[in-house]
Amino acid sequence: MRIIKIILGIACWIFALFFFLCAATALPDPIAVIFAIPAIFFAVAGWLAISKGRRPISRAGKAVGALCTLLAFGLIIVIVVPDFIRMEDSSCQNSCVNNLRQLQAAKEEWALENGETNGTIVTVADITPYVQLDGNGNILKCPAGGTYILGRVGEDVRCSIGTSDWPNSHTLSDTNDFTWEENFTEAYSILLGLRHVKTQ
Repeated sequence: MRIIKIILGIACWIFALFFFLCAATALPDPIAVIFAIPAIFFAVAGWLAISKGRRPISRAGKAVGALCTLLAFGLIIVIVVPDFIRMEDSSCQNSCVNNLRQLQAAKEEWALENGETNGTIVTVADITPYVQLDGNGNILKCPAGGTYILGRVGEDVRCSIGTSDWPNSHTLSDTNDFTWEENFTEAYSILLGLRHVKTQ
C-alpha cells in the first residue's frame, strides 16, 4: 500500500511539473493561470499521497494545503472567471477588428498607388474603391455602433469605441488592454446582471 502511495505521489508531481512548465511557457498570457491551477493541485496531491503514509499530517502541512487551495480558488475567481466571461461576451470584437484590418489594408493600398506620404489625411471617398462595400454601397460599419476614424497615412484606422466597451477591445492591436481590476469588476457586473454588453 505504501509503495502504491509513493508511485501515485510521484505521478502527481510529474503532472504538476508538466503543468508548471506549460504555465511558464504561456507567460505573460492570462492562459498561464489555467495551467497553474492544476499544477498546484497535483503538487499538493502528490505531497499528501507521499507524506500521509509516513505520519499524520501536521498542522503546518494542513496550513500549506489550505493555502494552496485558497490560492487556486483565488486565481480562478480573480483571473479565470473574468477571462472566460470576456471571451464569451466579446462577440463584436472580432467583427470590428476584421473591419479595421480591411480598412487599414485599403488605406495603405490607396497611399501606395497614389504616392501619398505619412501625414496625408485619408477620406472615405479615397478608400472606397479599395474596400468591400456592404449591400447599400457603404463602407464597413462597426457592429456595436462605433464610428471608424481613418486618420492619416502612417496611422492605424481606429474605432471610436476603442477599449471603452468591456470586454470588447475595438483596436487593431487585437489585445485585451484592460487591467485585471477592470476585467474583474466588469466581468462580475455582467455575471450578476448589473450590466449588459453590446452584441452583434
